[in-house]
Amino acid sequence: MPIYRGNVGNLLQHWVLCEILQDLQHHAEHLTFIDAYSMAPFATERPRIDETADLFDYVREHLADGESPYEKAWHELQLAHSRSIGYPNSANFLVAAWLKQYSLLLCETDTATVHELREWTDGLTDAKRCVSKEVFAGDWRKRFSESLPASGDALLFSFDPYMVSRRRAANNPGAANVYPEDLDCLPGVVDALPDPLLMQISTYSANDGNSQEAVIDVVRSSLAGSGLEIVAVVRPLKKDLRDRNGQMMSLVLARNAPWAKSLAFLEGRFQRWQRGLAQRMS
Repeated sequence: MPIYRGNVGNLLQHWVLCEILQDLQHHAEHLTFIDAYSMAPFATERPRIDETADLFDYVREHLADGESPYEKAWHELQLAHSRSIGYPNSANFLVAAWLKQYSLLLCETDTATVHELREWTDGLTDAKRCVSKEVFAGDWRKRFSESLPASGDALLFSFDPYMVSRRRAANNPGAANVYPEDLDCLPGVVDALPDPLLMQISTYSANDGNSQEAVIDVVRSSLAGSGLEIVAVVRPLKKDLRDRNGQMMSLVLARNAPWAKSLAFLEGRFQRWQRGLAQRMS
């Protein structure tokens, strides 16, 4: 069943994604988007309400007043689908926020979700914008072992696991996590791909000794030599969003994209956006 968390993790991931797209729009005409954890095009089930749900709900209820690219894209999707509840996936946000040509590779392991993704991509009929689309039914690791699409003049990878772990998977890997051996494979995957190349890696848990600092270190060391460098580290405000243990973080990496240095300010911009929400809620 297509589910969404409806918490600050959703806000963090897709606010950052939409800001990347906003900046990239000035530097590319055709974007290839490769999503390792695609999720449902529009999830409708929210199985658990956590302590940051009030912020998520406030944003959703005030989208018409929102000024960020993220809020505008979400509002557009709401109106287009006549849905005031539920939550779009990353590919949906891309289609709404990216105004130029795009190609999609969406990887997903859940059979029911794969069916929904294929139904959704079949509906992307604007050939002037949607150049190509592929939904891969299976683990992204398998698809990444083959040739990846690179028809555009910019590439953007999205990794949205439950957790990025600094510990190797050993004998019982969890498909929902990203491990050092997964990161170690990425330089070989991206080596033959054209530039500019960007990558967003989000993580939502610091359990099992996976502090944000440890995750940053393992990402940096595993991708050394790939040309990909961390250009932004975006974390929620702990005070406003009650992320007391430093659980959530979104990393932005870039290769041969000089303009991407401006993304270093994303964390400050995200936190100012949070403060504004908190003030309006109080």
